[in-house]
Amino acid sequence: MLRSKVFFLHLMKCGGTTLRHLLAEEYPREQIAPVPISPLSKAKPPYPYMNVDAIAHMLSLTPTDIAPYRLVMSHYDWRVTRLAGNEWRLMTMLRHPVRQLLSRYYFIKKARDGHGDEWERTCLNGFHYWLEHHSASYANVQTRLLGLGDVEAAIRNIQDPRMVFGLVAYFPESVQRFNQAFGWSLPTPPRYNKAVVDTDAIELDAETHALAERVQQKDMRLYQVAHRLFFENVLMSDLDM
Repeated sequence: MLRSKVFFLHLMKCGGTTLRHLLAEEYPREQIAPVPISPLSKAKPPYPYMNVDAIAHMLSLTPTDIAPYRLVMSHYDWRVTRLAGNEWRLMTMLRHPVRQLLSRYYFIKKARDGHGDEWERTCLNGFHYWLEHHSASYANVQTRLLGLGDVEAAIRNIQDPRMVFGLVAYFPESVQRFNQAFGWSLPTPPRYNKAVVDTDAIELDAETHALAERVQQKDMRLYQVAHRLFFENVLMSDLDM
């Protein structure tokens, strides 16, 4: 079976690990582009949100280099899409920015990303304090990766004709959308790599929530547009069925 050629831009703490597990079952291993792994791949400040080695590797390639593959996926930013041309499709998942940042906080708090005590200590005084003093390197990650820091560019890019995106808050509907777009048959299992607590169920006080929205101002703008477009596309799909 000839599968769709897809670039998956995996944004951290946006449900991407689950999709990567599913896609690893959907595509034969030889059709999945390898991702370089080294100690630097677990990025450190000021880039603790992307695989810097993998991006550098991809930017050194040409479209001919990736031609043997049908799936490219990692914590890439928009620059790598120059390799895609019109032959490839693009996909990503977005998440409500407050929930995405809260999930990242709990991820760091348990030092699950391999950085140990140095990062874990930044979380000792709670989420509100972390937002005020330690969140700058993690803020607006969705805009940084999809628009290289420019929110209007990120909004244009999620509307690229090649792009299909989903929303973490509507994970089953997003998987269905990917299946329809790419001819896949992905199931909707429980999500992998979730935080040690259910961050979607945590109720933040009004002051902390407002602070998180200010910290994530660009991503809030991006998500508002993405949320509207997602449901416009879902509605259109329903009308076409």
